[in-house]
Amino acid sequence: MPTRRALLIASSYGGLQGPPNDANMMKSTLEPFGFMITKCCDANATRDGILQALKRLAAEISIDDSVVVYYSGHGGIVESPLLEGQVTEGTNTTSPWRYQFLVPVDYHMSTPTDFRGILDIELSMILRSMTETIKNVTVILDCCHASRMVREPGLGDLAVSRSVPAVRWHDITKLASVLESSEYRPKGIYDEENSPFVCLAAAAATETAWEYRNSGGRWCGAMTEALARVLSDCRGHLISWRASLFRISELIKITFPNQRPYLTGKVDRHHFSLSESLTDGFHILNEVDAAVIQAGSISGVLAGNTYSIMNHGARTANTREQLAEAHVMEATSFRAVVHLKFSQPGITRLPDGGAIAFLKESVLPKWPVEIPPGIPWLEALVLGSRFIKLQESKDSGFTFATFHLQSNVIALHTKHGVEVTTTPVDGSQEGRLNLQRAVEQLARAQHLQGLKNDIEEEYLHHKTLIEFGILENSFSRRMIRDDGTDSLVENSYTFIRLTNGGSETVYITIFNINAVGKISRVSRIYGVELPQGRSEVILKRKNPPTGIQITWPNGVSRANPLEETLLFILTASAVDLCHLATPVQHPPPHRLGFSGLEKLTWCIASGCSRNANAVDDESILRYSTHRIVFNIMPDST
Repeated sequence: MPTRRALLIASSYGGLQGPPNDANMMKSTLEPFGFMITKCCDANATRDGILQALKRLAAEISIDDSVVVYYSGHGGIVESPLLEGQVTEGTNTTSPWRYQFLVPVDYHMSTPTDFRGILDIELSMILRSMTETIKNVTVILDCCHASRMVREPGLGDLAVSRSVPAVRWHDITKLASVLESSEYRPKGIYDEENSPFVCLAAAAATETAWEYRNSGGRWCGAMTEALARVLSDCRGHLISWRASLFRISELIKITFPNQRPYLTGKVDRHHFSLSESLTDGFHILNEVDAAVIQAGSISGVLAGNTYSIMNHGARTANTREQLAEAHVMEATSFRAVVHLKFSQPGITRLPDGGAIAFLKESVLPKWPVEIPPGIPWLEALVLGSRFIKLQESKDSGFTFATFHLQSNVIALHTKHGVEVTTTPVDGSQEGRLNLQRAVEQLARAQHLQGLKNDIEEEYLHHKTLIEFGILENSFSRRMIRDDGTDSLVENSYTFIRLTNGGSETVYITIFNINAVGKISRVSRIYGVELPQGRSEVILKRKNPPTGIQITWPNGVSRANPLEETLLFILTASAVDLCHLATPVQHPPPHRLGFSGLEKLTWCIASGCSRNANAVDDESILRYSTHRIVFNIMPDST
C-alpha cells in the first residue's frame, strides 16, 4: 500500500533559533496529509547524520510512495575564482563553477581535506536515486546561499539571514571532483529543465532568505511559515505548486519584500501528487447566481483581475475565438465570482461544461491591515482602497500595517512599529484622506522595494558597479555596505558612484524610499546615462561638492533607528519612471510600445490593473534592479 514519508532536517548551526520550530511546524502541516514523519534535528543533524537519514529513506521507499525532504538551516555557496574549467555546451555546463551546499551542525569541523557541508550535487545524487524507484518526490529548502550573515535592518535583532560566509574554492574541490567523476554523475538540485522532482527553495542562489520572530513570538523561517499556511489552506483542493507559489510569495513579501521563493522541476504537479495542471488557465463554471472561476487568491486570482474566456481545448487566449471577458468581482481562497461580458451577440451563458479562463489583466495583491472595531469610516476607507485590504483569518500573523485607536486618535503604524501619522476619530474629511494617502504610500513603497525582473527575455545583464558612501569636507569618508548591515547618522551627506564596466550603455534611475514609504527620485527624469567605461558621481551639487543629505522623516520618533532603501533601476534605453514618485489615481496612458517595466511601475503607482499578455519584441525594455538597504541612526548631539 502506498505510503507518504517525510524527512524533516533542522540544523541550528550558527545560532539560528528557527529550525527546530520549523521542523515542528512542518510536522503539524504534513501529518494531516497522511505523511509518516522522520526527524533529523539538533545534534543528529551532522553531515553524516543527514546523509544516513537520506539513505535510510531511500532504502525504505516503494514504487507508489510519495516523499518529502525538508531542510531548515543555513546554506552556503562557493564559486570558482575565474570560472576556471567551465565549458558550456548548449544549456549544459560540463564543469560547474558554482556549488551550493547545506550546513550541518558540525560544519565548523571542516578542514581543507574534509568539507563538512553537503553539496547540491551530493544531495541531488541521493534524490535522483530515489526517483529511480518512485516519481513523487518533493524537496523543500528553507535556507539561502547568498554568502551573507546579516540582520534585516527594519527588524534589527528580530530577523537573521540563513546563509554562511563564502568558503574557498579549494575547500570543496576534492569532494566535488569525486562526485563529478562518479559513474552516476549528478546535476545540481536546482537544475530547472530536467529535474524529476519538485524543488521549492526559499530564495535564488544569490539572494537572501530570512528567519525572524513572528507575531506569536516564535522564531521561524519566513518561507516555512508562509508555506505551512498555504499547504494547510489548500488541503483537499487540487492546487499546483506553480499556482500556490503566488500566495507563498505574497505572504513572505508582507514582511520581507526582497525575498522571493524559487520553484523548479515538476512545477505543474499538484501538492504531493503526480497529477498535473495541464494549462495556464482556470476552469470556469455557471453556478446558480453567477459564473465562478474554480480558483481564487491562493492561485493569484484576485478581485480586479480580468480573464479571457475560451472553449475547452484552448491552450492560450486569442481575441478571435474568445467567448467572453470576465472581470473578477470577489475572490475567496479557491473561488472567484466574475462579471461576464460576452464577445459574440446572442450568447448570454457559458457552455454547460464550463470553459477556461486565461489571465488578461492583473492587479497587484493588496496588503492586509488591522483596524480597531466600531469605526465605520475607517473600514470603508480600507474597503475602497486599491492597495490595502482588511486582514482576514487566512492572513492572521501576516500584517502589513496596523491602525491603533489611542485616546480618540487613530494612529497608523508600519509593520516595524513606526508611527507614520495620526488623525482624530471624529476628525475632518481631510484628516481621513491624509490617513488614506499615508497607508497607500506605504503600500506603494512595499511593492516597489520588491521590484525584480523575473522574465529572462527582458532581463538586463550588466557590469555596473554601484557604490554609496558618506561625504565629509568634499571628500569620501567611507563606503556604505550594500548587504543591509550598515548605518549612517541622520543629516549625513552622501554620494553615489556609478561605473559601467560593461559593453553597452545603461540608464540608471534612482529612488530613495524612507521608513514611512516616501519615494523620492534622486536621478534625472530619464535616469543617468552611462556609456561603456564611464563613471559618474551623483551629488546634490558638484561645485562646490555637496552631498545628498539623508534626513529623518518629519514627525517620526527618534527612539529607534529607521530603515531606508536606495533602489536602482537599470535599463537598456532611457525611460521616464517619474510616476513612481508621484502617486496617481488613473491607469497608464494608452500608447504603443509600452514596455513590461512601464506597465508594472504604473500598476505600482496607481493600483490599476496591467495587461498580462507578453510584450511584443519591439516593446521589450531590458531592465534589472539593485538595492542598498541601510539604517539611519538618530543624531544624539
